[in-house]
Amino acid sequence: MYLRTGEGVHALDAESGTCVWTCEKVHATGTPAVGNGTVYVVGSQLTAIDAESGEVQWSEPFGDEAAASEPVAAFGSVYVTVDGALYAFAEADGSLEWKCESVGVTPKQGGADEIRYVFSTRASAVVAVDNAVWALLDGRASEGSVDADAVVAFDPEAGTTQRADQLNPGDFANGLAATDEALFVENASEEGVTGLENGPDCQRFVSDALTTAAVGSISVTRGRYELKMTGPESSWCKTGAHSYGPPAIVDGTVVVAHSNPGSSDPDKIVGYCLEDGCEEWCFTFDDTQWSDGFNEECIVTEDAVYVSRDEGLTALCPHGTHS
Repeated sequence: MYLRTGEGVHALDAESGTCVWTCEKVHATGTPAVGNGTVYVVGSQLTAIDAESGEVQWSEPFGDEAAASEPVAAFGSVYVTVDGALYAFAEADGSLEWKCESVGVTPKQGGADEIRYVFSTRASAVVAVDNAVWALLDGRASEGSVDADAVVAFDPEAGTTQRADQLNPGDFANGLAATDEALFVENASEEGVTGLENGPDCQRFVSDALTTAAVGSISVTRGRYELKMTGPESSWCKTGAHSYGPPAIVDGTVVVAHSNPGSSDPDKIVGYCLEDGCEEWCFTFDDTQWSDGFNEECIVTEDAVYVSRDEGLTALCPHGTHS
């Protein structure tokens, strides 16, 4: 497991939790990305760190005042938006493969010239799926301060535009989540998630949704008051203001942190069946550390569930027992 701590990165053994290596002072911010034996982290620069040894392989400076999204490693490249432009760097040596500074988007309501958008630098502004890299476009930072954000899909190798869609008027996004079947746009203005499937006119809006996990065309969203699954054929919902953390999905199970605000009840990690929302397992801690579960994110693999506790990490087996 790779953690960003301060301006550095720590590697922990996934089974024992012992520190394997520390790479300090690489001006790191946000969450690292991992691909092909390399850890990538952004800040004032994009840094590639050998995942086994912790040695810096290469770095690409952006500048101390640069605004950058979190990196995405896919298709042999590292994708990141920096100061309104999208970059694709080669994983091997950091050489620039292609760059896009703006994208022309046809207005959703028509009757106007094509709008030139720049790229958002929010943390989850770039996602990679089968044969495409999606990026979020920032309406308010573009010329004329457009009244809606937009999304664009690129050919990952050539950097050519495959598709560009403007969101509905007044829709501004926090970030993206994607599968090979659908793109999910986290909508800041409406506190909901818009699912785009098979074209811009095939949309599904989920209310009270701030963070998203997705499998296929199914989304699991967490809002201020609800945790819910929304799919093309079924749905379920759990209620509780600020009780649930951001969801994660593994092997057909939705894993979330849970804690009742203002309650003396101990903190929990709960696994719900993705299909019907039934509780499959629940691990209850001995005490209460979280004021509520709202900001407590679970990192999930097939072998373990990791969650922040006691100013460190606690690992559980993915069925709710200590590992």
